[in-house]
Amino acid sequence: MTDEDKMIQLAFSIYSNPGVYVLLIGSGVSRAAGIPTGWEIMLDLIRKIGAVSGEKEIENPEKWYWDKYEEEPTYSNLVKRLARTREEQRGILREYFEPNEEEREAGEKQPTKAHKAIAKLVKEGYIKLILTTNFDRLIEKALEEEGVNNYQILSTKNKIKGKAPYIHRVTIIKLHGDYIDGEMKNTPEELSEYSKEKNKLLDKIFDDFGLIVCGWSAIYDDALRNALYRRKNRRYSIYWTVRSELSPEAKELVEFQEANLITIENADTFYEELSNKIEALKEYNKPHPLSSVIAFEETKKYLSEEKYDIKLENLLMDEIEKVSIDLKQNFWKLTNEHNVEEKLSYCVEKLQTLMRINSLIGYFGADRHKYLLKKIAEQFIVDGNRGTIHYADYFPPLFFLYVLGISALVKEKYRSLATILLKTRLKARETKPLITEIYIDNDLNRFIEHFFKEKYRRHHTPANNYIFDSLKDVFKQIISRESEYECIFDLFEYIFALSYLWFTVDDIDNNSSVWAPYGRFVWRYSDDYKTSCIGDFVKEGESKGNNWEFLKAGFFNGSIEDFKRYNKKYKEFLSKIRIGF
Repeated sequence: MTDEDKMIQLAFSIYSNPGVYVLLIGSGVSRAAGIPTGWEIMLDLIRKIGAVSGEKEIENPEKWYWDKYEEEPTYSNLVKRLARTREEQRGILREYFEPNEEEREAGEKQPTKAHKAIAKLVKEGYIKLILTTNFDRLIEKALEEEGVNNYQILSTKNKIKGKAPYIHRVTIIKLHGDYIDGEMKNTPEELSEYSKEKNKLLDKIFDDFGLIVCGWSAIYDDALRNALYRRKNRRYSIYWTVRSELSPEAKELVEFQEANLITIENADTFYEELSNKIEALKEYNKPHPLSSVIAFEETKKYLSEEKYDIKLENLLMDEIEKVSIDLKQNFWKLTNEHNVEEKLSYCVEKLQTLMRINSLIGYFGADRHKYLLKKIAEQFIVDGNRGTIHYADYFPPLFFLYVLGISALVKEKYRSLATILLKTRLKARETKPLITEIYIDNDLNRFIEHFFKEKYRRHHTPANNYIFDSLKDVFKQIISRESEYECIFDLFEYIFALSYLWFTVDDIDNNSSVWAPYGRFVWRYSDDYKTSCIGDFVKEGESKGNNWEFLKAGFFNGSIEDFKRYNKKYKEFLSKIRIGF
């Protein structure tokens, strides 16, 4: 295979298996930023000590230090000799890793194109674990510039012991230490052996993940080489980049692991090219705008006559199957919390065409199409209990409940609405309606507020607002004005909450404390919802009584008295919520 073939193969592997490849980054990646190697820093520190001691030129700094101090010239020994406190030691090392004004203007000691491409891959969820032999903070800076802040750095034995699971959080493992901590290892003796904790961690990583090696010569790192020699599981490949020739140590390791060797110009071009190829795959797999338009027009046609019902169901099930496969591969299994915003954006993008189709079925569909509404809503439910499912995984079924429910409500199709809210069931527990398990509560609101800080910080209902914004474009084809969309959205959330209360509380009159979901409407109106869609809805019910179509569809046992009792209790609950706002 050519280098280009291997690059394409690697790009496909990363795109198809987000999060399963680990980056192993050596000094070659930071060298382009003007960061000296650890060995160069140590020799420079010795020369500075020599200069202060009156030595003009030192031909062999390492030997000079041995002869003068009768100890090994390690980082630890050097910085302790130069400064007493950790902060003073950090200050001495800072000039090697942080740019001064002149260096900053020249673009030195700052994230390179390679670091920025890596940060982009991390942000998009393709990479979540990075091993580095470097002491600098260039990767961290690049991540923060890209908006990735929720990462952990493991650089010492104590930090490794107290680490968060790396499958849940972006993790940078500083194999040889971090200049901020001052615990840096560089001599052959220091690099010959790792702690028990670090070896255990590396064994797990190398067995569970694929590996991309860049900028690492493998010459002095005996402990790291040994960890790779212990690698037994080869479920995922190793890709090893080289600029010219491998060192003997690296060559032996590449042959032992049967790694894919890729010749590159430098780290910048390699990571940029890799990022671009993955981006090309992502763009290619986006639904073509025309396909959405065609599906939209076909759906309207198939809804018009009963003779097209089979074609409609086939169209729907084909789209469901396509989206389900995509979500299974690239959504459900991603539970690490660093890429929640990207994960949910990906979900909304992939569901667009299907949600538009569903909005048409809810809006134009006849009674004979009700079975499709139930089928759709139940397709995107994940297995598990509410406490064990990752919060992001609630949103696909919530999206469909909202799309189908609002579409039906626009034309007051209460029987369709009843099918969606009352008759859809969790597959594992068929006696329980879906809405008693898939709803927005305080935990889901806090979840959205945490991961969408810039947009939904200090919102009373961040999760509801997120769904409102995410579905806005879906409804443009059936709701022309945003004010109407807001109105119907509020009414749907109100009916959703009342239905939840009806299902979960039997003796509503004698229950002093109840809870039910609430939506954007709770803070949007100040007059007890009287001048709103909700107020108009309640007035209609009170005037029509048991002849109200909403009740005849199956809500509240068809009883206006039951509706009033639950509505009264819910309003009492809402008044307490509003006081909290």
